[in-house]
Amino acid sequence: MQPHYLGRMDIVCDGCGALHWDAERTAGQTRSNNLFYSCCKKGKAILPLLQDPPESLNSLFNGSHPRSSHLLKHIRQYNNLFAFTSFGTTATPAGAQREGEEERRGGITTVGAHGELYHMQAPLNFGNAPKYNQLYIYDPEYTAACRSANPRNQHLDDSTIEALSEIIDDAIRCGNPFVRIYKHAHEILGAEEERQAQDHVSEDAYIRLNPQMRLELIVGEDRRTQNLPTVNEIAAVIPNEYADSSFRDILVIYRNSSFTSSRGHFRRINETHAAYMPLHYVLLFPRGEYGWHWGLRLQLSASTVDAMDVDNEEVQEGQQQAAKRLPQRVFYRFRLHVRADELKILFLSRRLFQQYVIDAWAVCEQTKLDWIKSNQANLRADVYKGLADATSAADADLEMVGRSFVLPSSFTGGPRFMMQLYQNAMAIS
Repeated sequence: MQPHYLGRMDIVCDGCGALHWDAERTAGQTRSNNLFYSCCKKGKAILPLLQDPPESLNSLFNGSHPRSSHLLKHIRQYNNLFAFTSFGTTATPAGAQREGEEERRGGITTVGAHGELYHMQAPLNFGNAPKYNQLYIYDPEYTAACRSANPRNQHLDDSTIEALSEIIDDAIRCGNPFVRIYKHAHEILGAEEERQAQDHVSEDAYIRLNPQMRLELIVGEDRRTQNLPTVNEIAAVIPNEYADSSFRDILVIYRNSSFTSSRGHFRRINETHAAYMPLHYVLLFPRGEYGWHWGLRLQLSASTVDAMDVDNEEVQEGQQQAAKRLPQRVFYRFRLHVRADELKILFLSRRLFQQYVIDAWAVCEQTKLDWIKSNQANLRADVYKGLADATSAADADLEMVGRSFVLPSSFTGGPRFMMQLYQNAMAIS
C-alpha cells in the first residue's frame, strides 16, 4: 500500500502566523498567496496569542520534567483538581467509564460526552471539604491535603499529587487573575456578613462578575448595587454594550442561603461569558486568558492590507467588515491552529485537549440553537407548526403541536438537513 504523504506543515499564514500544509490551499490560491480561511478568515479574525505559561508548568507538558508522563496520563483529573468550576453533562450512557477509569484499564485514548455540557461553581463557603473555586481561598498546604483526600483520586499517589500540586498551584496563584477575583469576592462577602451580624439584619448578598469583568456587590431584595474596585490585571476589554445585568453574569455566593435554596447550591456559568473556558481549563490557560465573548469583532489586519491589491473602496468595505461580530466557530478555529511563535501547551494536553474541543463544539452548537429558538419568526417556522403538518410528520406527542421549535435545513444534522441530503441523493441517482 502506498502511504499518503502530506509533506511538511511549514506554510505560514500571512494573516495570523498559523502553520499549514500545502494541500490546504483552496482552489485558485496561488503559492504566493499565503492567506488561509480556516485559521483567521484570511486575516479578518486576529486574536492575541496565548501567553507563555510559567516555565515550571511548561516543563510538565514538554516532557522535560520527571513527572510529566504521570501528569499527562491523568491530566483531566489534575485539571479538575485545580479548576475553579466543575465540568458535567446531563446524560451518561450505560456502560460509560468513569473519569480516570480508562487510564487504569488502558485502551484507546478518547473522551466522550453525552447530553448537555455545563460548568458550575460552588458558594465560597460551602461547609464541607472545599473544592473548585473554594480551594483558592485557603492556604496552599491545606488545599494540597484536600486534593489528596479527594475520593476520586484514591488511585493516584499522594506524594505525586503533593509534588505536582506545589508546581501547578504556585503557577496558577501567581499568574491567574481569577484567583485574586475570588479572594477579593470572599473578603467583600465576609465583611458584608459581619456587617449584617452587627446590625442584626439578614439580607441575601452576592457578587456579580458581569461580562465586562467588573465586580458588583448586590445586597437585599431591592438589589442595592455597589461597584467594587477592579482587581489588578483585570482589564475591561468588553464594550459597555454588554455591561448590563443579564443571564451571562457570574454570581459569586458566600454561603448557602435563601438565595441559593431555590437555585441549587451550585451556580451554572453561561457559556457565552468570557470566563467560561479559563475558569475550568486552568492547565491550558494558566494566565487566565479570556475565551470568546460578545464583544469580539472581526478586523482587517495590516498584513492583509499589504498582501492584497486593493483600492480605497475595497479598504472601506474591509473596515465595514471589521464591525461584524466574531463568530464563536471562528474564534475556536483560530485557537486550534499551531503557530511557531506560540507554545503548543494546548496540543500537548492529550485527553484534556480532546475535552476542550468537545466543549468548544458544544458551546458553538448551543449558541446556534439559542439563535434559532429566538428567531423562529424570521425562519418562518410557523409554516411547519400546523396541525396537519405535525400529524403528517408522525409527531407522537400532539400536546407539543404549536409549541415545538423547528430546526431549519441549514442546521447540520437536523431532520430537514438530513431530508435535504436524502432528496439530493435520490435526484443524483
